[in-house]
Amino acid sequence: KDRQINLTYIQKGKPSQNGYVERFNRTFREEFLDCYSFETLEQARMLTQAWMWIYNNDRPHSSLGYVPPSRFLEKRMGDQQYPTYQKDEDLSYDLLIQNVAS
Repeated sequence: KDRQINLTYIQKGKPSQNGYVERFNRTFREEFLDCYSFETLEQARMLTQAWMWIYNNDRPHSSLGYVPPSRFLEKRMGDQQYPTYQKDEDLSYDLLIQNVAS
């Protein structure tokens, strides 16, 4: 209210009003949720972390010129800092998969 920001909700049955989130939800469901059966919550968390790492660091996105989001942002940001950009240099796909397997 102090900043005069009004929340506007999408209309029921109108997912196209929130296309970016709906597109991501579809991708997450098709590429991840439909592919795995989870035995524990911890396993689900670890597999989710591995999938997110792949999604942001390895998987090319057509909307970004077929490069992963992390590479796209690094190319575009130059010396600028973005508070929401997080890259964990210590993580790798192999390490994440080993954590899931153990």
